Amino acid sequence: MSEQSDTPPDWYEEYIEEPARELVRYLRNLGFNTECSCGGHPGRKGSEKMYVQLQYHPDGEIKRLDDALFNYLCDLDDNRMKNVNYTLDLHLRRIDGHLLASVNVEFGGLTPEDGDKGCNLP
Repeated sequence: MSEQSDTPPDWYEEYIEEPARELVRYLRNLGFNTECSCGGHPGRKGSEKMYVQLQYHPDGEIKRLDDALFNYLCDLDDNRMKNVNYTLDLHLRRIDGHLLASVNVEFGGLTPEDGDKGCNLP
């Protein structure tokens, strides 16, 4: 008869793949809310590289940019622009010790009739 342990199983061991496991644990211990991760599977399309996805709370320049875009679009006379959806893709790269930061703004979904064809801003 096997003996049962009173110690609950380690959530990280059970659900997080190596080698991402220790990084996920480290980030969560620092207060970051990780949503998804993959240990990386060379040769498996879509999951070749290790990654950790986490929630981000916009502040500083990103929040200022979002507010500016939202206000600009809401203030336009063209009512179609009031329904514009946009995505801010943040790119923060560390290459050879240098920090490179950029933001790409992608617009789409002018109205339900337009679908997600994009738009031409004035």
